[in-house]
Amino acid sequence: MPVIRVISIEAIAIIPIACAGVLGVQYLIPLKRTRQYTRSIFIGAGMNVLINIPLIHYFSASGAAVATVISETCVTLAQLYFVNKDLQISGLFQDSVKISISGFIMFVIIKLFSFYFSVSITLLVIEVIVGVLVYLISAYILRVKMFDMIQNFITRNK
Repeated sequence: MPVIRVISIEAIAIIPIACAGVLGVQYLIPLKRTRQYTRSIFIGAGMNVLINIPLIHYFSASGAAVATVISETCVTLAQLYFVNKDLQISGLFQDSVKISISGFIMFVIIKLFSFYFSVSITLLVIEVIVGVLVYLISAYILRVKMFDMIQNFITRNK
């Protein structure tokens, strides 16, 4: 089904959109750096216009989805450029490999559920619970720093 391919491509855009939301709305705008925020949005919009025409021409809706992912990534990269002197960017991505591995393990296990069981609301609830548990356990085993921060918070507030 072609719609599934388009939605699958568009789903990738969630990551740069979320990053741009944090950097732009929660960092640049409160610090009254709206000019940089606006510039990053225009960079993404300009990139989208430039690459939409050829990609839609050659790949139809899938091309438009790819153009969206690329343009949203450009927005995020521009915002990262604008904040790189203020924030330690390398620290933002320090655990990204561990988090990706945990997510992949969760994905494989949930995918196995869909192969062996028929679709139902009950299965969905079970998949969510199992997915959360698998992700948290694997992230804990891989020593994602989030758990250290939580542990420090708990010990400080006892």
